[in-house]
Amino acid sequence: VSVRVLDVDTEGGKLSLSMKPAFIKQKPQKPGDLDPFFPLAGEDEWLDGVVAGLSKFGAFVDVESPEGTVVRGLVHVTELSDSIVENIAEFFEVGVKVRVRVISVDETVGRVSLTMRSMPPSRRKGQSLAAFEGFPADLWLQGKVIDLVNYGAFVELPSPAGAAAGPPAVGLVHISQVQRGFIEDVGEVLEIDQT
Repeated sequence: VSVRVLDVDTEGGKLSLSMKPAFIKQKPQKPGDLDPFFPLAGEDEWLDGVVAGLSKFGAFVDVESPEGTVVRGLVHVTELSDSIVENIAEFFEVGVKVRVRVISVDETVGRVSLTMRSMPPSRRKGQSLAAFEGFPADLWLQGKVIDLVNYGAFVELPSPAGAAAGPPAVGLVHISQVQRGFIEDVGEVLEIDQT
């Protein structure tokens, strides 16, 4: 399958991928000064926030930096808890105060990704993602689908620097990034071992 690198979290061992074409310009849903959040990305510092909205894919949180700057970030459903959250509305409600950590900041689209998990899952550890850091989001890589889950597909990618640079990495193509338009089941579009 052809994928683009959306985000690399070397500390957490996460590689976020997309199968959708890149948009020329994207604007943040709520503009804000992201500068205070860059040094917090990947750190263990907990910040105060307030749940501003809920969707089936996560919770939008207005989060405050230590300097007092507030921006809206997303806590993806997979980052809401160390356990599985099946119904976000049963777990959270708008207006509730929460504690979050910054996973990543994407200035080009004005996005702050947040987590409420106590620590990244162990399956994310040990994976070297350095070759993918700074990789342009408009370049496509060829990978192989190795697993399908209800929220997306895990794709194995060889290092863009070549096989000598290290073992392949595994990244997630979230169900919202498989194609344009809604799909209910990733298995409608992808299958295991598809390349």
